[in-house]
Amino acid sequence: IERLLLNDDGRARGALGTVFKLMTLEELRPLLPQIVEAVRTPSPSGVMFSNGIRLAGLDFLAAHRITEGMELCILVTEIDKWGKQDRILRCMKALQQYGGAARTVLPQLRDLEGRLRAHREARNLAKQIQACVDTIEAIEGARTSPEVRTVAEVMGSKPRR
Repeated sequence: IERLLLNDDGRARGALGTVFKLMTLEELRPLLPQIVEAVRTPSPSGVMFSNGIRLAGLDFLAAHRITEGMELCILVTEIDKWGKQDRILRCMKALQQYGGAARTVLPQLRDLEGRLRAHREARNLAKQIQACVDTIEAIEGARTSPEVRTVAEVMGSKPRR
């Protein structure tokens, strides 16, 4: 799994997307740094398929409230790259899972909204702009802030039995 996470080919990495759904946090805990790196750094080849593992990784990080996932949701939007429409929507969906805990990324999210509105393709990005606005409103209106943990905190925790 570790070797595939860091494979240069996007299609090879993408094959791991279902692994995140089949394995628990405890099972994948030793690989958290590699998962974060696979999300942060797109594969150098197979660009057409590189979003798969990145978005699956974001979903995994969000489901387990891993702090690093919040900033990665903003980073992965990459509004000037191919595949941005689906990628932005998926990033906003993942970010909403953090609820009020995502208040720390509101400035970056507002900046993203502004960049989307000013984008040369803004007319074709109306759905993505609305998703960004909805995400901001959901975070601002959240009444609870789920507990979030950093990768380091999860890595240092003992496995549950």
